[in-house]
Amino acid sequence: MLKEANKHIKKPFRKAFTLVELILVTGMISLVGLAVAGLVRNGYEDWTFGSDRSSLLQDGHAVLAQMVRTLRQAKGFSSVSSPSDQAGHITFTNVDDIIEEFRLNTVTDDIEYGQPGGLSALAGPATSLIFTCYDINANSLPGPVDANSIQSVQIQTTFVDAQDSSINFTLSDRVFCQKD
Repeated sequence: MLKEANKHIKKPFRKAFTLVELILVTGMISLVGLAVAGLVRNGYEDWTFGSDRSSLLQDGHAVLAQMVRTLRQAKGFSSVSSPSDQAGHITFTNVDDIIEEFRLNTVTDDIEYGQPGGLSALAGPATSLIFTCYDINANSLPGPVDANSIQSVQIQTTFVDAQDSSINFTLSDRVFCQKD
């Protein structure tokens, strides 16, 4: 009897996984892998969206700052689009007595800058560039504007992401013009 009892004790304990257990473990590992992959993908999409918004906003602020700086030094204005014109333009004489302009090119959706007939893309894409001029009493001047009566110019532009049109920003600033 002792011999029979020892036989059970000395036998190594072995248990194999059943097919059902292997399938369950594989399924659970797959579910965890899919969940992690989904989280990584969503995180990447959020980061890309935020990065695109940040770049667009930074570029827009830089362009608007350049427009304000340039127009602040303008000696005079010769042509300004109507405030109702979404594809606006403003032509002016710069500090070096050279005629220049800012314009929204409706074909390329770029804001362009330079001498008339030789404009270069400054930024884009933009869906609007609006110039609203004001007189000495802060009254809005309807188009066509008498260039001599302009005391300040409100610039408003809307930039849109080239790949995702849902990402857009409308920025504005005001320039107070120097008078001789």
